[in-house]
Amino acid sequence: MSIIAPSVDRGEDRAQSIRFCVHVTYDGSTAIEAMHRPGAMHSDRLAASINRPCMETMMPSTTTRATGSLALAVTWEARRGEADAVADILRRMASAVQQKEPGVLRFEPHRSPSDDHVFFLYELFVDQAAFEAHQQTEHFKSLVVEQGLPRLARRERTPFTPLAAA
Repeated sequence: MSIIAPSVDRGEDRAQSIRFCVHVTYDGSTAIEAMHRPGAMHSDRLAASINRPCMETMMPSTTTRATGSLALAVTWEARRGEADAVADILRRMASAVQQKEPGVLRFEPHRSPSDDHVFFLYELFVDQAAFEAHQQTEHFKSLVVEQGLPRLARRERTPFTPLAAA
């Protein structure tokens, strides 16, 4: 079994984040970790079954603070028989938000591994105005209001604001 942690990019100024890839292979009780540049092949220490280039994704560094002023933790629970349709709606919504909404810094849907009807969304907005604009987009009205909400048994939204660094 292999667990691959996403890589992180340092960005244009090389000070915002770092780029690495971690692979952990479990062989009984043995764990092997390797850090290397993204795109590189795994070392010979790792099982040949996972010898493929490192997958790259972008994430903020834990040493930098997000610039958003409004975050939402959202839980959706799909009605029985609607989970796959809800997952598809969230994938399409994430794509539309990424392409069309510069005021949305993060729109990250997740699915529970223990209950495939439960979804968690992390949303980060530049400010309140960006959140309000987000709710007025055609893709929000179509995908969330018209298609998503009727398929839900439960929807919870909790707003958060960032804490100032100590």
